[in-house]
Amino acid sequence: MTQPTGETTPLRMCAYYYEFEPTGILLVDRILSAVACAGKAYHHTCDWCEDTPPYEPCFRGICPTDWIANAADDAAKAHADLLAALEGLEPYLDAIICYASTMDEHEPNRLAFNARAAIRKARGGE
Repeated sequence: MTQPTGETTPLRMCAYYYEFEPTGILLVDRILSAVACAGKAYHHTCDWCEDTPPYEPCFRGICPTDWIANAADDAAKAHADLLAALEGLEPYLDAIICYASTMDEHEPNRLAFNARAAIRKARGGE
């Protein structure tokens, strides 16, 4: 998995008593890795606010709770940016469908349907 530093070493997913499987989505895997590293650094969550050097180069903050919160903030921002981009396309989806139907093409209809489904899901719906 490539990290922002260009490294391809896998993120730590194993703490002492639990382990996560990578999801393949780097932003989610960073959150899981931050939790795993916090668990590796300290057995008790009450210690996760102690100043601790980051275990991974992609972690930001002075303690494990910072690593987790910053990773979650990064994922939330990326999600919001992606949703905004999808919502920017939404007004054009009907035009895509109309244009495709004049050419007897079905793939653009499927793409428009999938884009609308992705927008609903990204907004928290099903």
